[in-house]
Amino acid sequence: MATNIIPESSLNISPQNEGLPFNSFKGFFNLLSKYTNEEVSHSITRFIPSKVDIRISKIFKIKENKPIIKREEFYYGILDKLICCSEIVFHPRLVDLIIVRKLD
Repeated sequence: MATNIIPESSLNISPQNEGLPFNSFKGFFNLLSKYTNEEVSHSITRFIPSKVDIRISKIFKIKENKPIIKREEFYYGILDKLICCSEIVFHPRLVDLIIVRKLD
């Protein structure tokens, strides 16, 4: 489940429901560009341990306080202005986080 937050200070015009939902990163970046007048240049991503809260418990139908992993992403423009924050919560029974590394 993903939650995206665009700081009000980043908005060029108020979002309208016409552009929602989007079904790809390209669609997401187009939506950001349309409403912020900025292009995403780079992002910072971090994975953090967390616990299931009431909202997630109801959506995922799992017990509160169960350990869960969240991905936080912060999207920036060319001048390092924060454009958007995203939080993605992974259902613990549906997603296993796996890292593949190529060794030289």
